[in-house]
Amino acid sequence: VYDISKLSAVKCRLSSDINKNLTALGKKYYTLAKDSKLDTADFREQIATLDDLYAQHDTIVKQIENLKNLKRCPVCGKAQDSDKPFCADCGAKL
Repeated sequence: VYDISKLSAVKCRLSSDINKNLTALGKKYYTLAKDSKLDTADFREQIATLDDLYAQHDTIVKQIENLKNLKRCPVCGKAQDSDKPFCADCGAKL
């Protein structure tokens, strides 16, 4: 339980960092588009940062699922209890 709580806290921090970076990227895009000075080079660093944060977030989610003994539905991708024969969301066989 402690490991899940700790990973959940990290997941929340990563989600917050992702949202902050998306907001900054959106503001920059808006300003540049409004002034007709749009250049994709301005976004490369923030996009790379977001890609890294998403990768870290996905890793944490997978670790939490493993600790909770969950598996992903092959059809819809939702996390499910590993003892269930069918997906509770889409009904696919697990």
